[in-house]
Amino acid sequence: MRDRGQIERPVDDVIPLGYDSRRYVRFVLSGGGYVVQCHLDNIWFDAFRPALRMNLRDVNIRGVGLMGKAQLKPGDRLIIPSPQDYLMHAKVVRCAPDPLFPKLYRIGLVWDRLLPARVLLQWESFVLPPQLPDFHEQVSILESLSN
Repeated sequence: MRDRGQIERPVDDVIPLGYDSRRYVRFVLSGGGYVVQCHLDNIWFDAFRPALRMNLRDVNIRGVGLMGKAQLKPGDRLIIPSPQDYLMHAKVVRCAPDPLFPKLYRIGLVWDRLLPARVLLQWESFVLPPQLPDFHEQVSILESLSN
């Protein structure tokens, strides 16, 4: 797994939106999401914990939406692999029980660092066709910020 190429500026410095990250369109992934093995990265003992199996439901320029059995606290940090195994670091900002599946939690995360455009493009094949124009607009925003 790789962890290179991430822009070394916090997302809030580049896209200052505070807690509300929904000003950008969230791209719901086809097929109900993408299953990922996430790892906590905030304390030493996390290396001994098993990976968290999560369903990545949506992705955008600011963050990601997950669903899983683990109840995480705001402030927890996760390492999430992309489809091509690029490691993305994110911070939990919200965790709430799912109204339809009470044993599962909906988890909202924001990226620690701005993603390179090529990493966001890895999700293109999972984005629903009606959302592709908005997806490419967000990719172009990332490309302009990285230049």
